[in-house]
Amino acid sequence: MGGSTGAGAGGTGAGGTSDGGASDGANGGSNVPADFFARYEAESPLNTLTYPVEGVVTEGDTPCPSGGVKEGAQCASGGKVVNQILGRSPCQPPTSTTSNSQCQNKGGGIQFNQVTVPTDGTYDVTWWYHCGEDRPGHADVFGDTKCGGLNYNTGAGSGCRPHLIDVNGVPMSAIVGGKTALYYQFPCYPVSWSILHGATTALPLKAGSNTIYIHAPGAPTLDAADFDALDVQASGHGTAPLPQWPKLVTPVVTGN
Repeated sequence: MGGSTGAGAGGTGAGGTSDGGASDGANGGSNVPADFFARYEAESPLNTLTYPVEGVVTEGDTPCPSGGVKEGAQCASGGKVVNQILGRSPCQPPTSTTSNSQCQNKGGGIQFNQVTVPTDGTYDVTWWYHCGEDRPGHADVFGDTKCGGLNYNTGAGSGCRPHLIDVNGVPMSAIVGGKTALYYQFPCYPVSWSILHGATTALPLKAGSNTIYIHAPGAPTLDAADFDALDVQASGHGTAPLPQWPKLVTPVVTGN
């Protein structure tokens, strides 16, 4: 899954090395307006879901009011989310959310198509997602309980859902301790799945239309979060998960 590779999308913007032409400078690009903002809903028919098991659901959420998309809100940006992005996909039967038969462990995902920006540069991309509890007061960590070595400490049973991100068909990565880091860890919380959370990544985009593909690692116990929307803003303007954590989620070497 992923679109064609374009200029300015050859590397990662998340504190690593870059092989491509993402420009440096103010706001991540010499001509990126500081007030640039665009939001893309996960459930949009313009997007591509990898496997039939992935669904567009309300998950009990109501649409967020104007200006209501923020950390800790109990709503969904456009009223719906994409869920069942499973690490074991595809399985048989392909539409069953509980199927564990003949699974190929390729990892499901969602590709945001037609993500449009005014100029080449590194942008803050904030992912709005849901990842709550599997039982009262205990985070659902059907992913990475150690968060790849990160200390989010969201509460009892805290952990993360690891993700891989491709921009215009190019996997995003960084070099950490001499090793290639690919996994973007989004923390889960011991609260309802209806609660909205944000995680910001720095991604290189090219002027015009881009594709951003976020997907679960191919493993039976590494599922992705449920995705609500993504915001694209000038570098330095994205939303932090919580004030005490680093503003940017950068890739780590391990996903479990």
